[in-house]
Amino acid sequence: MSEKFVSALDWQSNFERSGKTTKELFEDIQKLTQGVEVDLDLTLEEQCDEEPEYDSPHGSEWIVAVDISGSVTILDAPNIHYSFFDNGLSAEYIGLPFECEDLGPGIYKWVCDVHGGRDEFTGEYWGPEFSVREQTLLWGLNENLDR
Repeated sequence: MSEKFVSALDWQSNFERSGKTTKELFEDIQKLTQGVEVDLDLTLEEQCDEEPEYDSPHGSEWIVAVDISGSVTILDAPNIHYSFFDNGLSAEYIGLPFECEDLGPGIYKWVCDVHGGRDEFTGEYWGPEFSVREQTLLWGLNENLDR
């Protein structure tokens, strides 16, 4: 490992053992970084250009698996804003239908729209909720197979 790259804990313990002052420490850092150019002067336009682009959650395509009991597992999520995944990656936490007893087991492509989810008793907003607009069976478990 190069002596120029040391973890923070190693640096702190080395600093404490060396008996150097803070000023001497910064002089050492300046020597190590001499000749290294860092451009921290980004304009606002450059910062905005670096923002990732996300797809709209309306009409978003999800690939899900439905097991024999009707539980939904997300296999592939669309490129929507990461805040939709703040509560977790399960269908229930994202706001997708997470129990589908009426569907046969298999892999489905869902085209979903998003709207605000509300508690049916209090009317309190509790987060986004996706409704399935279109559903396509990609692969289904043949129920005639001997188990």
